[in-house]
Amino acid sequence: MSDRQRMEKLFAAGLRDVFLTPIPMKRNRPGTLPGVIALWRDEARPVDSLLGETTTLGLRVQSIERVEAHREFRQVDMVFG
Repeated sequence: MSDRQRMEKLFAAGLRDVFLTPIPMKRNRPGTLPGVIALWRDEARPVDSLLGETTTLGLRVQSIERVEAHREFRQVDMVFG
């Protein structure tokens, strides 16, 4: 199964974002570090998916917060339409 297919399965499991980072492994062999972003309440689904779809023996889970900027939409009349 290709990396793209694995990523699509993880998105289908409800993840917000999936990304792959190329990294050097032992003896300078190429490897890939998968990263995912999911809602905390959905933690079980990505964990089950990652453990089932990869050869990893474990995962590191980290809780982070998101701060959003205040945004508003305005309608503006302009000379050009």
